[in-house]
Amino acid sequence: MLLACLFAVFNRFSREATFFTTIRKEFRFMHLSLDDIQRLSRLARINVAPAESPQIQNELNAVFNLVEQLKAVDTNGIEPLCHPIAAIEEMTLRLRLDVVTESDQREANMGNAPQQENGLFFVPKVLE
Repeated sequence: MLLACLFAVFNRFSREATFFTTIRKEFRFMHLSLDDIQRLSRLARINVAPAESPQIQNELNAVFNLVEQLKAVDTNGIEPLCHPIAAIEEMTLRLRLDVVTESDQREANMGNAPQQENGLFFVPKVLE
């Protein structure tokens, strides 16, 4: 529930820079209040009962405390890793040839579509 709330809020408002500026300030310098939890749940359109709010508040604040601890670690001079195993042993990627192994089944797949248009799946508009 906790992560679902976070992902829903950040995904929903990823295009709103002012929202993220506000969130960053709140999360960086202070802990979330119960009012913040209710506001986030409203923005994410997730029903959070008032009795659940203190537990979610504690969990979110714990996550942000961990993030702050991670941000405090000095990573100057440390190379980014493409994979965690690369830190302890030499690693080579197993690659395969890029060849077509299946036949074209577009018509069979389109048969599953409730609606189609010009050979593409037709879905109702979600965002306006």
